[in-house]
Amino acid sequence: MDRITFTLHVIRNGEPLWQFPVGLGAQDSTPEGVFTLGTKITNPDWYNNGKPVPAGSPDNPLGDHWMGLSLGDTPLTYGIHPTEQSDSIGDALSEGCIRMRPADAR
Repeated sequence: MDRITFTLHVIRNGEPLWQFPVGLGAQDSTPEGVFTLGTKITNPDWYNNGKPVPAGSPDNPLGDHWMGLSLGDTPLTYGIHPTEQSDSIGDALSEGCIRMRPADAR
């Protein structure tokens, strides 16, 4: 991921596959490194300080997909998800997750 250009690079077996414009976490809260996708969930619930916010709720910022990041075998609390706020792509505004345009996330 390039924090300067807000670009996510998807690589498989060392070969670049895709690049996507993204939004990142405020105050460098998005972790840096090489990660794998540990989980993929359609219509995910969101947990706001332990309180569940159901999928489809206007208070759930995750959209209709969740791709949880892992570092080796260790799942992280950060992930990639779509955002309906397309104007936030290219900015550092979230709590740390990587935000994508819905079509790109799908």
